[in-house]
Amino acid sequence: MIQLIFDLYIYVIESLYQVLSVLIPMLLAVAFMTIIERKQLAAHQRRVGPTEVGAYGVLQPLRRSGI
Repeated sequence: MIQLIFDLYIYVIESLYQVLSVLIPMLLAVAFMTIIERKQLAAHQRRVGPTEVGAYGVLQPLRRSGI
C-alpha cells in the first residue's frame, strides 16, 4: 500500500515537471514577444518634436507635410 502511494506521488511529480518544463518557456516566450512587439510599434509611432527639427523648430512645417 505504501509503495502504491509512493509510486503515485512520483508519477504526479514527474507529470508536473513535464508540463511545467513546456509551459514555462512558452509563457516566457509570449511575454518577451509582447514586449518586443510593443517596443517596435512605439518606434514606428515616434513623432519628431519641434525642437528636433531645425533651429527653433523652423523646419517643423516641412517635416509635418512629409517633404
